[in-house]
Amino acid sequence: MSLIAYIFGIMLLQFLDPILSLHMEDLGMKSDDTGFAFALFSLTWGVGSPVVGFVCQHINRRVVVCLSFIVVGVSLLLTGPSKAIGIAESMGIVLVGLALLGFGVSGCVVPLLPEIVDAINEEEKEKAGGEAKQNSQVADKAAALYNMSFALGAILGPPIGGAIDDARGFSFTCDIFALTSFAFAVIYLIAVVVPSYFCKR
Repeated sequence: MSLIAYIFGIMLLQFLDPILSLHMEDLGMKSDDTGFAFALFSLTWGVGSPVVGFVCQHINRRVVVCLSFIVVGVSLLLTGPSKAIGIAESMGIVLVGLALLGFGVSGCVVPLLPEIVDAINEEEKEKAGGEAKQNSQVADKAAALYNMSFALGAILGPPIGGAIDDARGFSFTCDIFALTSFAFAVIYLIAVVVPSYFCKR
C-alpha cells in the first residue's frame, strides 16, 4: 500500500507537467514566466518535507498520509479551479492551489519511505527467522522500490493528464485527479489506518 500510495502521490503532481504552462498562459501569464508556477509547488514541497517529518514525530505517519491525500484533493480543486463546485477562475486561486499542492504531496510521500523500510525489515526477519540482515541491504532494497515507484508515477501522470486535458480541459482534469485523491484517501483509511489502529489496540 505504501508503494501504491507513493505512485498515486507522484501522479497527482506530475500530471501537471504537460498542461500547467498552457493553462497559466490562458490565465494571462507570459509564457516565459510559467516556470514560476512549477517553482511554487516545488518550493512548498521542499519546505513542507521537513515540516512533515517533524509532524510525523507527534502524529501517526499513516494518519498524516491519509490527511495529506485530502489536502491534495482540495488543492487540485483550487488549481483547476473547479467549475463543478463553482470556484471562480482566478490567477490568485490557482497559485494558492499550487502552493497547497506542494505541501500536500510532501505529506503523501515523505512518511512512506519509513513505512517501506519497516515492511522490508519485517520481510527480511521472516526470511532469516530472526534479525533482519545488514541495514545497508534493507536500505538498498527500500531505495530501489521507492525510486521505482517515483518513476512509475512520473511515467503515468503526464500522459493521463494530457489525454484528459485534450478531451475535457484543464479544470475537468484537475477535478478528476482531485476525486482520485479523495478516493485514495478513503481506501488508505480503510485498508491501512483503521486496521493498524485496531492492531495496536
